[in-house]
Amino acid sequence: MVACTAIVASHHGTRDRALATIVGAMSLGEATRAVIVDLDGTFRGPVRAEIRTLAQLAEHSEVGPLLRRAYATLPPHELPLAAAALAALAEPGDAPTVLLGAGVVVTGSLNPLVEAAGDGIAVIPRADASQVAAEMAPTAKLRADARRLGPVPPALRSPAALTESVVAIGSLESRRALAAYASSWRTRPRVLDLLLGLGLATAYSDPERLLAARRHLGDVALTQDGGRLWIDGRPVVAVDATAYDPQRPWLLDGGITRLPSWGLAGHPAVGDVLRTTAAEWGRLTEAEFVDRHLRVEARRADVMGEELPDLLAEQNVSAWACEMVPGGHRQGVARYLAGVRALRPDLLRAFPEVPGADSERLALWALGPGLRDGAADASLLRAAAEETRARLWAGSLPSVSGGRTQGVNLVGYLAGGLGLGESARLTDSALVAAGEPTTVFDVSHRISSSQDADVRLSPDAIHDISLLCVNGLDTPRVVAGISEVVRDSYRIGMWYWEFAEFPPAQAAAFAEVDEVWAPTDFIRDALASASPGVPVVTMMPPLPQRPGGAVPPLPGRFGIDPKRPWFLFSFDYFSRMVRKNPLGLIDAFVRAFPEVRPRGPQLVIKTMNGDSHPVDAEQLRVACAARPDLILIEEYLPHAERHVLVAHCTAYVSLHRAEGLGLTVAEAMAWGRPVVTTAYGGPMQFTTPRNSYQVGWTPDVLSETVGPYVAGLPWASPDLDEAARILREIVAHPWRARRVGRRAARDIGTRHTHLVAGEAMRSRLQQIRAARAAGSTD
Repeated sequence: MVACTAIVASHHGTRDRALATIVGAMSLGEATRAVIVDLDGTFRGPVRAEIRTLAQLAEHSEVGPLLRRAYATLPPHELPLAAAALAALAEPGDAPTVLLGAGVVVTGSLNPLVEAAGDGIAVIPRADASQVAAEMAPTAKLRADARRLGPVPPALRSPAALTESVVAIGSLESRRALAAYASSWRTRPRVLDLLLGLGLATAYSDPERLLAARRHLGDVALTQDGGRLWIDGRPVVAVDATAYDPQRPWLLDGGITRLPSWGLAGHPAVGDVLRTTAAEWGRLTEAEFVDRHLRVEARRADVMGEELPDLLAEQNVSAWACEMVPGGHRQGVARYLAGVRALRPDLLRAFPEVPGADSERLALWALGPGLRDGAADASLLRAAAEETRARLWAGSLPSVSGGRTQGVNLVGYLAGGLGLGESARLTDSALVAAGEPTTVFDVSHRISSSQDADVRLSPDAIHDISLLCVNGLDTPRVVAGISEVVRDSYRIGMWYWEFAEFPPAQAAAFAEVDEVWAPTDFIRDALASASPGVPVVTMMPPLPQRPGGAVPPLPGRFGIDPKRPWFLFSFDYFSRMVRKNPLGLIDAFVRAFPEVRPRGPQLVIKTMNGDSHPVDAEQLRVACAARPDLILIEEYLPHAERHVLVAHCTAYVSLHRAEGLGLTVAEAMAWGRPVVTTAYGGPMQFTTPRNSYQVGWTPDVLSETVGPYVAGLPWASPDLDEAARILREIVAHPWRARRVGRRAARDIGTRHTHLVAGEAMRSRLQQIRAARAAGSTD
């Protein structure tokens, strides 16, 4: 009897199998030691086996570097054997070791395989071992330096001819050889075949006696006695049930869909053993240890001779994913983004110049369609794309050497799909319309919203006034990121705020600006009450204007019946659902139309960024699912299709509790749509009882802190009964509603144009320059 150590690798998808394997090996009394390599910290079991985590193995001086390379570069199905081989290398002494796949059912003595290994490695062939050795001979000549293999050579890409389910290792030097080749992604695919070709492994000559596996069953007759399997009067060591599926117990390999000779109908003895041993096993599932996009980047880095990261430490994953490659390239991309592109032929075609001219476009794709298609880890993709844009943006800043000319450095979320981005673009267009020299600086990489809006190309010039079209909360970090641009300029913050009070905790942002422009009187009053002496001026941006050209038809995929009246509301979850109040709107709609009628009105709610606020999004989904006339559109819509919704709706409704400006209300008015709005907050700057339907409200307060909004802030509680009455009136008297809409379009198109707003802005800028020249900015 030969004493040996049995080693089994386990993860959450195989732990039931790993437990059965190690229990079977230990029950024979021959495996003096048993080791479980716990790949993901999920192994549980009442066994005497010693448990080794990857973190523990990484502390071993010889094993650590090999393990870190294997973990970063090997696919999930290749890591267990590599980890088991590395655990064997970490074992003290020179005792034989047997590596068992999770799901190998041990029914007999391991001695025959251990004895066959001697001081080397014993493997079990699936095909003619001599043919395997001959096939691998050319590749085996490169054994002196595995790195010389480069990417995986053709000989190592075809299916392995030797099973990995049972491997015996006889000496420390053999353990070292197996660990080295099994941990390299270049040699891992057919590592045992390669070792056979190198003369480091020996193929067992009687495989069917050693291992009952799918390729060995054939016409072999097996019998059972006392839970052990026998062939020709000799015990079978084990059954390879690593791919056995208890829900398909007639097959030894549950993944097989043909070749019935691998079925168990002709081998009832094997079936009996498995039904006893594997009845409680779960479905075989594969683990994902390292994201495949990081893995392909790790392999590229390894080929280039770069130092690989320790991805075993979770905190290192994000940092490495956001490293820029190639190092020092002005138009590089973050590693994770490079890995995503490398695995997508469509991206390789769409963005051929990466690193280079297409790097920015690739990052914008990632923050829009890339996040929506769900093919990559959302948090890593967003972080990598934002880092890419930040680095590209920092490298594209014009030189500040020389004097500053008169004009405006406009800083904002210019590519962003959120309201702040739209406002920044409108402000830019107003300044251009008024003839004010303006250079734009897009800082959209700092936000999580979609970023596919067009940004105007502007001259590389630095001006004497900086206009920061970001909120007060964001101002300090934005200023820090563009310090060279805003240094020595007069800084104006164009701030939005949605409540009648500005929280003291955010008042520190006043220190970063010389003046604040408030888009509405409502915002001005809130900011002025908290200002430590910084001037706060009402400066309305232009409001959205109806674009020219014909309106395209309403897409049928939305499920909206265009023959029925329908109300529209749209919002961004980043603006906070509790403030936008879509549930209140649903309540008002149901009060107005308590019965669902085939030709009755519909309520359409369009949202964005629900994936970032899953609890709120699910609450709204449940509310909309209650009735078929409540239509929820959660898909991302290009700007043009968003206009289609506004252009075709019967009326637009915003029963907000708090609102600083109300761009969506203004946009609907520009299209001549009648709007229903809470008579509170920013929309009161441009709505009147003649150009809109205004809903009364009662004072209320925010009951709990939500995002940047602290509990206790005052807001409005719209009168839902009055809102319901107005909705009924619009449906009952559509001609009156259309008249209100025409007035709204006329008011928006004459009082709030780009030129009107731009001239007001330029007038104030001239006052500032005159005051600075005179030594005062009051």
